[in-house]
Amino acid sequence: MKKVNSQQIEYLYKFTRQHYVEYYDVQTELVDHLANAIEAHWQAFPNDDFETILQQEFRKFGVCGFSDVVEQKTKQMRKRYNRILWQHVKTFFSPPKLLITLLLFILIFKALSFFTQTYWVLTGIMSIWLIGAIILIRFNYKLRKKSPDTKKWLLKEIIFGNNIATTSLIFSFQTNSQLIIQNTEHIENLFVLVGISAFSTLFYIVTYITLYYLPLKSEVYLTQTYPEYQSLCTNY
Repeated sequence: MKKVNSQQIEYLYKFTRQHYVEYYDVQTELVDHLANAIEAHWQAFPNDDFETILQQEFRKFGVCGFSDVVEQKTKQMRKRYNRILWQHVKTFFSPPKLLITLLLFILIFKALSFFTQTYWVLTGIMSIWLIGAIILIRFNYKLRKKSPDTKKWLLKEIIFGNNIATTSLIFSFQTNSQLIIQNTEHIENLFVLVGISAFSTLFYIVTYITLYYLPLKSEVYLTQTYPEYQSLCTNY
């Protein structure tokens, strides 16, 4: 049976890049699909031209081309990322990390309870939070620069791309919180104090995991997700 050769495989990779597929793992999946489809076509029509068959197969993806495939793979990889994230979040609610969570919660709760100027307490909490986030983002930037890999991987983009999303969320939460309590001198309601303290604690934990732990361990998750990742990286 007629097979797609190595030069044609390279051409298929180039073809996917030309049609706005920038992630190597998604490119590989599409290349496998296209190569199999072309070889299946050759079984019935071995004399048909490679380029002609390729264009026929590409048209089957519709007017949006490969964009639907990229969108679907992005959703799948975000679900995978979220599972990894919440697995680590849950570790902060069981021993031994539960102690860290409780200490952080108590510290925030006591600060809100003790000081009368709630607005400034929350501003201080958010400022520490924001400074820490900026430091971690710079750390991530340096960490990514050290990576020997020249290819773009979807999961890697999600892990490091969440820096911007997390920082935007911090800014949004800080602004909205200050608007809500700017005229409140002191919060007396126990449930409100507990709620703010619990939410702030959770947000600190999520920020630490998304901006520090997951980027630091990104190579582990990339190797688990992409069996070929390690071998490709060692070639650079």
